[in-house]
Amino acid sequence: IYTPSLENLTALDLRRIPLELCPSLPRFREILASSPMLTKLSLDGAGPASNPTVNTYPAINLPHLHTLFLVNFAAPVHKNLVSHFTAPNLKDLTIFNFQGSNHGPFYEFMIGRFQKIKLLTLHQISCPVQILPVMIKWLDSMPLLAYVRVSALEHDILQAFLFDPDTMKAHPDLPPDLRSAFCIVENSACTGLTAPSKEAFEDVGRKP
Repeated sequence: IYTPSLENLTALDLRRIPLELCPSLPRFREILASSPMLTKLSLDGAGPASNPTVNTYPAINLPHLHTLFLVNFAAPVHKNLVSHFTAPNLKDLTIFNFQGSNHGPFYEFMIGRFQKIKLLTLHQISCPVQILPVMIKWLDSMPLLAYVRVSALEHDILQAFLFDPDTMKAHPDLPPDLRSAFCIVENSACTGLTAPSKEAFEDVGRKP
């Protein structure tokens, strides 16, 4: 009996597949685990057939994964989905259509997860003020980032680049009209991961 096999893949691209036709979570993980040379993973509203759970399975290491494309998932699914694999050499990340829900837990989970990203594409992304501290820390955790593409923003994520990630304070040279235009709120609630650095905050000689 011939059994179709999906293994030793270098690219996996799943797009708009009805949920009942998607692979089960164990099968999806089996495909990833059996493809150690995977370089590109594109998931457009398709992946495991059920909402992948966290804390149940160990993360699968994909050392050759360079490109990750995440599109059109419900907010709770994103974090759970990414938790199933690690990609220490990821260079290119695309996030598409993250709107309408609280994606703060996903961005907080992403802080420090992919530190070698050089190209970041954000399309139709919502960045309300309440998750601004998380966005600032997430962007700061990608020190090699060289090229950012943004479009169709619901809330302007560019405001995240106006803050010092260590103090969570806006650049002191920003004029009042620009602060107002970006709806900057410097007293946003911070979590343990996004709290200002006490040392940086107390350094009166610190330059922005």
